[in-house]
Amino acid sequence: MINPATIIFAIQAGIKLAGKAQQILIDHTHEHSALVPVGDIGGDELESDAVDYFRDHKELREPGAPFAWVKTNADKVSAYRTLRNIEAGTPQDALSIIKEMKGLDQLADGQGAPPALQRIVGIVAEIGIDYFALNPDKLGKNSGTRQVLVSFISNLHEVKFSDDTPKDILFNVMHASLRTLQDNVTLIDDDRRLQTLVGGVTQSLLDDYEALGSVAARSRRGDLIKRISSSIVKGGAAAFTGNMDLFLPDDDKAKALVKSTLSGVIAGIDGKEDLFTNESLELLYHSALKAVAENSGVFSDQKLLVSLINRTVSALSATQAVKVFGPETVSAIVQGALVAVTENVETLIDPKNPDKQILADTITALANGLGKRLAGNATARDLLSKRQLVELAQIAFAEVSKHPEQLLHGVDDDEVKTVLAQIIGSTAKALGDDPKQLVTGEGFLTLVEAALKTGVLNADKLLNLDTSNVRDNVLFQVTQQAAAAVLEHKDPRRLVSRDVFVSIVTGILPVVSANLEGLLGTQLKEPVKATITTALDLASGDLQNRVNGANLPVLIEDLLLDVLQDELALTETASVVSTARLILNHVV
Repeated sequence: MINPATIIFAIQAGIKLAGKAQQILIDHTHEHSALVPVGDIGGDELESDAVDYFRDHKELREPGAPFAWVKTNADKVSAYRTLRNIEAGTPQDALSIIKEMKGLDQLADGQGAPPALQRIVGIVAEIGIDYFALNPDKLGKNSGTRQVLVSFISNLHEVKFSDDTPKDILFNVMHASLRTLQDNVTLIDDDRRLQTLVGGVTQSLLDDYEALGSVAARSRRGDLIKRISSSIVKGGAAAFTGNMDLFLPDDDKAKALVKSTLSGVIAGIDGKEDLFTNESLELLYHSALKAVAENSGVFSDQKLLVSLINRTVSALSATQAVKVFGPETVSAIVQGALVAVTENVETLIDPKNPDKQILADTITALANGLGKRLAGNATARDLLSKRQLVELAQIAFAEVSKHPEQLLHGVDDDEVKTVLAQIIGSTAKALGDDPKQLVTGEGFLTLVEAALKTGVLNADKLLNLDTSNVRDNVLFQVTQQAAAAVLEHKDPRRLVSRDVFVSIVTGILPVVSANLEGLLGTQLKEPVKATITTALDLASGDLQNRVNGANLPVLIEDLLLDVLQDELALTETASVVSTARLILNHVV
C-alpha cells in the first residue's frame, strides 16, 4: 500500500527545494528510489567539506540508505549541496526529510517492485510539487485539495500501470481531480466514493490508451484524454455527489461501473469526438453514469451502452439528420437520450435484442418526418433554434418511451412511413408557405407534442401509412384547413396571434380524432376551415364584444364539435349566433 503521507512529505520538501534547485528532483529512470533529491543545488562548496561530512555520516552511504549512490567526490559535493539547501539551516536539519523521502523507494529488502509503479510514484510526487508550488495554500492540513491528493495516492496501488503508460494521462487526471473535486464537498466527505471515482476514471483512461496499437492512434487518443480528463472528472463528481447511496453498494462493483461507463462513452463517440465539447462530454458522462448505475442489471454488458451512444450519434450524423439538426446539437441530443433511457429503460432497452436502438430510430424518423422542408421554403432550422431542436428530440423521446411499438411500427421497412414520421411530417407540412406567420419555434413544438399525443391514440384513422405522402393524412388536412382559415381571413381585430393559433389547433385535434365520422361524412367540403372562418366572422361582427383571443379557441372547438355531430349547420346564421352565445356564457 502506497503511503500518502510519505508522498505529501516529499511534495512539501520538493516545494522547498523548488526555489533553489537547478535540476529535477525526481529520478524515475534509474533503478534506485523513485524519488531521491539529487543535483547541483546552491553555491559552490569546498570539496573537503563534503568529504568530511560523509566521512562523519557513513550510515548515509550504506546499502539501501538514501545516498547509497554516492561514490565519487563529485557525487559527495552534489549530495552535500542538496542537503544544505533543503532547509535554510544546516545539513543535519535535512536528514529527517531525506530519510522520509527514502520511503518512496518501492524496492523492499530482498524484493522487487513493478518498475512502472516505481516511476509512477515519482511522477505523482513531481506533479504534486508542480501543482502545489503554484497553489501553496491548498496543501493545508484540512484542505479539500489535500484530501483529494491523499485519495488519489491511496488508489494508485490498484491501478494497473504498464511500462509505457504516458505520464500525461496521470498528469491530466490528477490535476483535473485536484482542480475540480475540491468543489464537491459532499463527495470529498466520503473518501470511499472519491477513491472509487478517481480510480475508475484513471484505470479506464489507461486501458483505453493502451488498447491502441499504432503510435498515431495513441497520439490521437492521448490528445483526446488530455482534453476531456477534467470534464470526465467533473461529470463523475456531479453524478456521485447527487447520488450519495447509488454508487457504493460495493466498492469493487462501483469502481468497475465507473470504469466501464467511461470506456463505453469513449467507445461510443469514437470517430465523432469533434462533435463534443468539454462541457458536453461532462454532461454526457454524468448522464451515462446515472443511467448505468440506476439500471446496472440492464447495462451489465458494456456493449449495450456503447451501442446506444454510437447508434444515436450515427443517426444524428446521417445526411438527412444533419440537414435537420446540424452537428451542433448532437452532444445535447445524445445526452437527452441517456436521460430518457434512465427514466424509461424498460421500454427503450431490450437486453435480448441490443441491436434494436429505439432512440436512434426515433432520430431517423424525426429527420425523415421533417424532411428537407417544413412547408414552402422553410426548413426546421429556419424556424427552430438549436435549443428548440434539442427540445424537439426530447419531446419525441418522451412520447416514444410511452408508445414505442405504435410510434415506430414498421421502422425496419420504411422509416418515412412510421407513425412518428407521419405525425411530424403532417404537422410540419400543413403550415403553408411561411410557417413563421402562424407559429414561433416554441409554438411549433407545442403543436408537435399535441399531434403526437392525439395521433398515437387513433393513428390508423388519422394517418395513411401505406404512403409516405403526408398530404393523404387526415391529420395533415385538419391542420392545413386551420392554417388556411386563419391566413385567408382578414381578422380585422387581429385576435389570432401565433399563440392563439396554436391553441386553436391543439384544441380541435382531439375533437376531430373523436368525431371522424362527422368529419368525413359532412356535406361541408372543409368543415374545420369553415368553422374557424365562421368563428372569426362572429368575433368581428355580431359577437365582437363577447369574443377575445382567450375564448376564441374554446368557441371554435365547441362549434366544431356541434358541426361534426350534425347538431349545427353553419349556414343557419341565427342558430350559429345563438349557439355561440351559449358557448361563451360557459367560458370563464
